[in-house]
Amino acid sequence: MKRYLLSFVRRHFFKNKISTAINLSSLVLAFTSCLLIYSYILNEFKYDTSFAKHDQLYRVASKVRMGGVDFSSSMAAPPLAKTLVREIPEVQKATRLWQWPILSVKKENENGESISYNEQLVTEADSNFFDVFDFKLLQGDIQTCLKNPNAIVVTEETAIKYFGAEAYSKGEVMGQNLQLKIFGRYRPYQIMGICENPPKQLHFGFSLLFSSNADPDSNTDHWLNNTYYTYALLAPSTGASAVEEKLGTIVKKHINQGYGKQFALSDETAGDYWKFILQPITSIHLTSNFERELKANGSIRNIKISGGIALMILLIAILNYMNLFMVGNFRRAKEIAVRKISGMKKSTVFWGFISESVLFVSIAMLLALCITFLSFGFLEPISTGIRDLAILQEPLTYLLISILILLSGVAGGIYPALKMVEVKNITLLKSAFGESKGGNTFRQVLVISQFVIAITLIVSSIVVSRQLNFLVNKNPGFDKEHVVVCDAPVFALRQNFENFKTRLLNHPDITAVSTANTVPGDGDFNFPLYLKKEGETAHQVVIPYEGSYDFIATLGLKILEGRDFAKNYEDQNSIILNETAVRALGLKDPVGTFIYNSEVRANKEELTRLKIVGVVKDIHFESYHKQIRPFAIQLRNFHNYLILRTKPGNLSKTLAFVEESWNETYPDAPFQSTFLDKKFEMQYQKEAGMKLFFLLFTGMAIFIALIGLFALSVFITNQRTKEIGIRKVNGARVMEVLALLNKDFIKWVSVAFVVSCPIAWYAMDYWLGNFAYKTSLSWWIFALAGMLALGIALLTVSFQSWKAASRNPVEALRYE
Repeated sequence: MKRYLLSFVRRHFFKNKISTAINLSSLVLAFTSCLLIYSYILNEFKYDTSFAKHDQLYRVASKVRMGGVDFSSSMAAPPLAKTLVREIPEVQKATRLWQWPILSVKKENENGESISYNEQLVTEADSNFFDVFDFKLLQGDIQTCLKNPNAIVVTEETAIKYFGAEAYSKGEVMGQNLQLKIFGRYRPYQIMGICENPPKQLHFGFSLLFSSNADPDSNTDHWLNNTYYTYALLAPSTGASAVEEKLGTIVKKHINQGYGKQFALSDETAGDYWKFILQPITSIHLTSNFERELKANGSIRNIKISGGIALMILLIAILNYMNLFMVGNFRRAKEIAVRKISGMKKSTVFWGFISESVLFVSIAMLLALCITFLSFGFLEPISTGIRDLAILQEPLTYLLISILILLSGVAGGIYPALKMVEVKNITLLKSAFGESKGGNTFRQVLVISQFVIAITLIVSSIVVSRQLNFLVNKNPGFDKEHVVVCDAPVFALRQNFENFKTRLLNHPDITAVSTANTVPGDGDFNFPLYLKKEGETAHQVVIPYEGSYDFIATLGLKILEGRDFAKNYEDQNSIILNETAVRALGLKDPVGTFIYNSEVRANKEELTRLKIVGVVKDIHFESYHKQIRPFAIQLRNFHNYLILRTKPGNLSKTLAFVEESWNETYPDAPFQSTFLDKKFEMQYQKEAGMKLFFLLFTGMAIFIALIGLFALSVFITNQRTKEIGIRKVNGARVMEVLALLNKDFIKWVSVAFVVSCPIAWYAMDYWLGNFAYKTSLSWWIFALAGMLALGIALLTVSFQSWKAASRNPVEALRYE
């Protein structure tokens, strides 16, 4: 039996080489696409799962809404960590970390010369950091490495970067000194530990860890400043909801009672609230979208859409395979009838088709696995999620592959197997099975289903491309072109800045220079302002953006009322609002009005009087995922960025001049620069990746569908060869025959278009829900997708139809 089945399969494979190649390529492409998408999805779900107790680890985030504006943050108040352990028994341990935007790090080489580095992953952490996050310490004592205020822990990669591989291998890095420039001056730190490199699949990263014991702000009792990333390790089998209820008690005790009168935090009727929520650490990467995330997160919506694309490609391929396998086996009808008459059992016929189908699918899967692994190196520059062989380490991978092979094989072979068993031998001998109404209807359903999926993917690709173009090209309300942004270590620009600014402005191609604590696209800001009008108790929360003189001119903001900050005015307590802030505060004539910023110190409200000197047009400081929020511009000199506006042209020479001037003025801070428009567009990396993703796999899906369509058109034209010959003998023209053959395909694509439109609309409306500002789902997008599908389908089948229509009718009438 087994020998016969193998012979049965082998003869069929090699007898129909072209049909086999077409069917095999279709399945291989589909399986390869699905494996790549599966690798990406698996990578996304692997974030933060490397910790032994990841199922007990939570981040405490702040969900805040004040004055009708959302100010939720991934951070929490400094005293919360100790309060959690003290007041909630279910919390076993709690730790905090804070990541500096950029710090200057200095070391001495063997010759006693100082070498400076700009480090962007310098992290301040509590001494119990390694008790909560079980990173492996390669050298040093894990219990004491962060207890000393001047202790620092470096990663293996950082140790080699600073001291070399040889010194590291000899154990000579431990005890070495590094100097970190914090608050404007260098402070010595001793390396007390070397940690393994953090996995890439974490929602945070670090290169150096230094103890929070050195930071006096870490012990502040201020509950309104969310300045620390706070993590809690819960006891086993503890429900997060029970702990969140107790977090509500902490809010009432430490925030509402202490600050409620000033800030109306308990006024739920106004829609305002202040809550601490628990985020499972494994969910942060895909579901968290709070302010000040430590890394750009993924998107669970994108995961769902990616999974949907994989399923659609797989479904197209399986439908394609069913169609082609069924069509290919129609040619074997006479052979099967003869074998059945000769005594072959029905069960042998049935399992012969199933075995052939499963074996065929298994071969396709093996080829797909090989191509997938070869593709990782090519795709790594485009997608960080598709980059390694991690799928081989997952038992789930082998289970899914086995199920896929079995389901695809059975799905492809079951229909022809049942029909070949059930249909009478006389019908098979006449080869009438393939021409039956049932067979034709089944093929039509398969083709229509394929094009429903293809049109849905085409619509999705167009919408994603339009949305990305909309995000990149939408006017943000300021001139982001020809603006250079230079990263500066904290406090570096407070020294010699005026002389440095004068030097830069003397260059003919530099028109404006300023500094800022943040720039559009950075998505970062300091503590919010709590503003209120004189004599009122209600506050409006406003985002502060801090800049030095000429900040507005350098960014190209438009002043609607009043003036910019100027040196001939006393502007240290002046403020400039945007239109949204003016509306939120209910100001009719804002310029010249005094408002008050409220702060709580020692449980008492302190008011700072601020004069409104100007109003600027609303701009998009943040991404288009969010609505424009109330913001204020203040005059400050504690900044992380140098910004300068240049004239178009000669950019390379201008940048060379800026770098030379920087290195002479700030020799301890390596020069790093980018362009503001590029930085602004970096906010949409996920969307750019999704666009490429859609285009790549939509193209793949359409190609797979067209392979099947071409093979099907060959079968149909061969079936109707005699009919075509008779029509031509009776005077039918080539174009009439061509229209006759293509008529069914036009009808099938039209039905598919009607079915696919609501599906595509729902899917894209769901995805566009990520954005506060978005493109519209116009009717022409669906019409264009339908026309593209129809045009591609007709181009594919018309070649074969033209050959059949142009054929000599005498040859057609002879056709057997």
